[in-house]
Amino acid sequence: MAAFLLGLLVWGGLLAWLVFNQLSGKLFDDRIYAAALVERDAYQRSYSQALPESSMETFIGSRLGELPGFGPPDLVETLSVVAPPDYLQEQTEGNLKRAAAYFRGETDRLELYVELEQPLAQIRAEAPDYPENRVAVAYLESTIARFEAELNLDDQGRLNLLALAAGSTGYGAEAELRTAIARFRSDLRGGLSQGRQWSLIVVIAGTVALGLLYLPNLVGSLRWPGLTLLLSGATAFLLGWWAEATLPGRAAGWVSSLAGPELDRSPAAARLAAEVLESALAGLLAGIGNPALLVALVGAALLAAAYGVARWRKPGSQR
Repeated sequence: MAAFLLGLLVWGGLLAWLVFNQLSGKLFDDRIYAAALVERDAYQRSYSQALPESSMETFIGSRLGELPGFGPPDLVETLSVVAPPDYLQEQTEGNLKRAAAYFRGETDRLELYVELEQPLAQIRAEAPDYPENRVAVAYLESTIARFEAELNLDDQGRLNLLALAAGSTGYGAEAELRTAIARFRSDLRGGLSQGRQWSLIVVIAGTVALGLLYLPNLVGSLRWPGLTLLLSGATAFLLGWWAEATLPGRAAGWVSSLAGPELDRSPAAARLAAEVLESALAGLLAGIGNPALLVALVGAALLAAAYGVARWRKPGSQR
């Protein structure tokens, strides 16, 4: 019974270590999320699919509703010109890199922003090409000025995303949101580090205890820890392979199910979010079970050693 319980402890500790080890190595890797967005062509599809069907079009278009001959469809086309997919990719990947560096502990201050100076200047430069009268041009100019005032851009034309999010998340002030994010970063990094450390300790301590349980029988003290590690490593590898193959698709299906009028989410936007999530999870889970093969090899080596010791002792026992 003690050996059985220790075997379960080693197996559970190994599964926990695989999860913590995977998250510690990949959760803060911005390349995974950037690759997922590129793989699903998210920047181009934001204009061609998601934006025209989403409530964002109505939200922004309502501020230009009084502009003669310039409706929401024209707004989408204009945005795709002044802020093309390449611009969206540059801004997104820049924020991903800064966020990843912050959560890895390489920087002490999180900076998330969007550079709007060039797009707004281009809108002003192209404004005469859209309306055909001075009233419309003046209205567009006043609308852009109102946007700049509402967004509170800095001297470099950057929109502070944290300051923008502070009001919509209930924190009220940017400083409060930064404090909450810093606390979350500390808890997350500490939890991953301690979880990885303690789960590995459980695996090692459980294996050693299992070997001591059979002393002074050297063959038993090698055989049963070896068998435990071999079975634990093999099953953990299979579970990791199953997680890689199924979990991203299941998560994407759940996100897709959130679309609908009652939830104010368009099918195209939900489909794009689901596909990006599926690619990101696939990158996060890639190779999660591979370290378990090393554990299985160690178990096989202990079993081989137990077999060798038994064979070595057999002639002596016959004499």
